Amino acid sequence: MDTVFQLRAQIEALQKSLEEKDRYIAKLERDFQELQRNYRELEQKYRSAAETVEAPTAITEFEETLKRLVHRVAMIVQAEKCVFMLFDRESGELYAVRPAFGLTDEEIKSFRVRATQGISGEVFRSSQPIIFHDAVNDPRTIQEHVALLHIRNGVSAPLIVEKRDEENRVID
Repeated sequence: MDTVFQLRAQIEALQKSLEEKDRYIAKLERDFQELQRNYRELEQKYRSAAETVEAPTAITEFEETLKRLVHRVAMIVQAEKCVFMLFDRESGELYAVRPAFGLTDEEIKSFRVRATQGISGEVFRSSQPIIFHDAVNDPRTIQEHVALLHIRNGVSAPLIVEKRDEENRVID
């Protein structure tokens, strides 16, 4: 009879733990939505700054703002590493760009992922965020990057500014 009570207690503890994890994931998703809004605002500021005569100063301000954004994202999700990746149409790869948090310049230069592979590629193709909890055992991860960058878990979210056609016209 004691084992039944012990099992029930363990089940209740596991359910509470699961509920806490669900709340944490929901918070992360809200935080990423806020970050996406901030990114869109920064992009608008960048466009406005690019139209001014003082382009070199505007670029420096943009880089500083982006650096603060990367740092803020890392702090919000309590990350050891944070990086933006851009898509290179010619190579079909996503590549890390500066500024980054917790990565050396060499790690940034070597962090390239085919857009058809890995979690970053899946997020790029689907335009949907992914939270992963066990990078070492997750079949979607690229193990070389997991080992090289010492990744244990993470969040990958798309930052979509606007979609354009081949003639650079904005489309829905």
